Amino acid sequence: MSKFIALMYHSLGEPPKGHYSIRFSEFKAQLDWLRGEGFVIDGFRELERRLVRNEFPERYVVMTFDDGHKSDLRAAEMLRQVDAQATFFLIKDYARNRRSFLSESEIKELSTLCSIGSHGLTHSSLVDVSVDQAIWELAESKKWLEDLLGTVIDKFSAPGGHLSSVIVRRAFELGYCLLGNSTEWYNRSKQVKAKKLVNRIPVRSSFRMPLFAKVVRSATPFLLGRQLRSKLLYIPKKLLTQAQIERLRGITFN
Repeated sequence: MSKFIALMYHSLGEPPKGHYSIRFSEFKAQLDWLRGEGFVIDGFRELERRLVRNEFPERYVVMTFDDGHKSDLRAAEMLRQVDAQATFFLIKDYARNRRSFLSESEIKELSTLCSIGSHGLTHSSLVDVSVDQAIWELAESKKWLEDLLGTVIDKFSAPGGHLSSVIVRRAFELGYCLLGNSTEWYNRSKQVKAKKLVNRIPVRSSFRMPLFAKVVRSATPFLLGRQLRSKLLYIPKKLLTQAQIERLRGITFN
């Protein structure tokens, strides 16, 4: 097996809050369905080991959680109850300053259940800041978690899913070995092993079980639709950016 989907969750809640939040009951139903269908559920730590051995189960999915919401602890407990794993990517500023996110003591507890990775210091998109700022985000968030947990942190989730070749190279130089993006496409183990980049699909509140099943089974029409949507949203953003540049230069569009 060389083809698999990686899922990216953000928070669980009753009721869910926001587009990227789902109910605890929905998460349990997803876990039950995956187990019932024979899927092995791993995080980045287990994925790295499988890449080294080149041994994958026939049905395989990778799970990650971004940001460090308080609900992560319960999610990790639910995962362990079904002998599953995930990687939780955490933000230092959120842990230090936001009550709805895991405190440092809770992060220590979480680390006894599932693997931990960095999601930066401030959740700034690393492609929208200077290279020096990006390196600082990568290095200091890594050091924070290593000092807190007493273990090596070598997995990183890009805020906003945004990465560039420069950021990727710098991340590897700092000791990261697997990077998660937000590209809504399946993964092939050979490509992940070579590039150390993992495509992840954000799980949304609109994902009912039939759609969730299609996503996990790498339904090409759905994935192509997400790719087309991403490209259509990208074009006006680029045009807006160019318009802003021209205005700064004293030039206006007719």
